[in-house]
Amino acid sequence: MHQINLGLVRPKSDSVDDLFEFCVHQAKDKHLLSTPHLHNQWANLLFGFEKSSDVRVDYMSKIKQEYTTYFTAESKRSPKYSFEEEKLKRDFPEMFGIEDETDSEVETINDWIKGCIKAVNHEIIEEKDPHNIEIFRGGPIDLIQHKESNYIYRVKLDLEEGQEPHFRESDPFFLKVYDKKFNCEAIDYDFEQGKLSFTANRMIYSAKYCTIISDSSFIQEGLRDKLSEISRTEIDEDYPFTKFYFEDTNEPKKVCHKEVSLKFKEGLDESQKEAFEAALDHDLTFIWGPPGTGKSYTLASIIYALYKLGEDRTVVCCLSNVAVDQLLCKVLDRIHDEKEKVEFGQFYRAGRTLDKRIIATDFLFPKDSKTVQLRNTIKSKMEKIQHLKKLGRQKSDEAITLMAESKELREQLKNHTEHLVVLISAGRKS
Repeated sequence: MHQINLGLVRPKSDSVDDLFEFCVHQAKDKHLLSTPHLHNQWANLLFGFEKSSDVRVDYMSKIKQEYTTYFTAESKRSPKYSFEEEKLKRDFPEMFGIEDETDSEVETINDWIKGCIKAVNHEIIEEKDPHNIEIFRGGPIDLIQHKESNYIYRVKLDLEEGQEPHFRESDPFFLKVYDKKFNCEAIDYDFEQGKLSFTANRMIYSAKYCTIISDSSFIQEGLRDKLSEISRTEIDEDYPFTKFYFEDTNEPKKVCHKEVSLKFKEGLDESQKEAFEAALDHDLTFIWGPPGTGKSYTLASIIYALYKLGEDRTVVCCLSNVAVDQLLCKVLDRIHDEKEKVEFGQFYRAGRTLDKRIIATDFLFPKDSKTVQLRNTIKSKMEKIQHLKKLGRQKSDEAITLMAESKELREQLKNHTEHLVVLISAGRKS
């Protein structure tokens, strides 16, 4: 890498991007990036050239809002924060005087992945543009329950004409009360009442109104973090994945395997059988079809066949946890129809799941005591939620509290099994 000498006296303009670039340079040059400060202190340290203290604070607030992922709190309860220096170096190397090697000629697949990361970073900046951020006005905030550092709240949204909130469980957002912002996660949104239930790790003092700020950049940020993990590993150029890089997807490589029993193809029509055979016989197969043509059913048959062949482990991943659950349930249907007895270690469901059937299926999880305890507690809370739904109390304080507790438990279960790495792994017992 080559060092480049850069220096800024004032921001190029009042745009949030130029303000961000300026403040990073200032913090870096003053060796302050990793030192926590209060918001007003940062404003004075980085924008001291500006005479008005209100303008200094406004500059810092804009930056903090648009580039929140590059700041980290000193602790859960502390109002002080610092810069995420490693993230900044990773995503904005030019700000540190380092020549971005992804701009040079791409020679390896790792270089190509770094280029993808750079493209995703631009998407994140675009998502954080004020025009792409959803802002909702809310009324007074009601505290439902408080346990240790976990607070559960509900707020009624005052929606304008044309506004249609789409909050899913665990979706992150900011809640602003006066000049304070709080990191929150959605639990449930009641479309009929227009009420949003959510969690926060800090006490939020109620006011006559609040502001909910939501953007979808967390999806791209998750993708960027995964790509960054991949870029730090050496990828074998024999892997089918590299065919995307070399644009060589028209010539799939033949794969040798045991003879497949005809019963694995039962229930498949001719086009589905063709897709089934292509997937098993080649290293790379694209299966396309409009909705309702049985793609998931075909995939479930392929996964079950690979499991029965028992030659290699199989990883299955989807765009969302719900999609993983839907596909896995079709695999479970096939296992049930075949009256298959599956032992522990042959299938794993890692990650977060909302599906009661999957939570209740023993062989999908490790059988250590902590996993068993977490699953039993989750099942108990899900049963209570279902009971409240039958009573018409699915939006009650009790139900919302159970949802929040279940969400936290499922996150603990996900973290506990995170070492599995895969979303679904089927194959021989390890």
